[in-house]
Amino acid sequence: MSNGYDIFRKQIRETAAFTPEPSLSPYRQKKAVEKFAFEFEESVKNGDVLDGRKLTLADFYCRWIEEYVSISLEPTTAQWYADMFEKKILPALGHLKMQSIKPLHIQTFLNDLSKPGARADGKAYAPSSVKKYYAALSSLLSKAVDWQIIESNPVLKTTLPKQKA
Repeated sequence: MSNGYDIFRKQIRETAAFTPEPSLSPYRQKKAVEKFAFEFEESVKNGDVLDGRKLTLADFYCRWIEEYVSISLEPTTAQWYADMFEKKILPALGHLKMQSIKPLHIQTFLNDLSKPGARADGKAYAPSSVKKYYAALSSLLSKAVDWQIIESNPVLKTTLPKQKA
């Protein structure tokens, strides 16, 4: 289904796969496909189709910086976010598609920050620093929810690692 044109005048196409229940009769399968097609077309027309299936975290980060951080936040805060994302978060998670980011990905990232060797000097990050990474990721993913790129924020389903004694 066509969803308009991008800035380069290339047509934006939205697609979705659907397989009706095999236990349905051929007539009911056909009706289920027609219903899905109609609902999908309506969601594209209404702008409800989530881009999170195709958009990586790194791609969304660029949009988030441009459309939100640089406009709404102080320059020092914007620089703080840029440093955190570009040094640690994007190298670890930037390749993931927004829709496929799971709490386990975030939890593993946070746990890895708490392990020796996470910092350049070979030490682990302090719990307060890990909490800042947690907050930065949560901010980005909350805005993705607000902008209807993803349906929920996976950071909210993780826990901060406990400090090792």
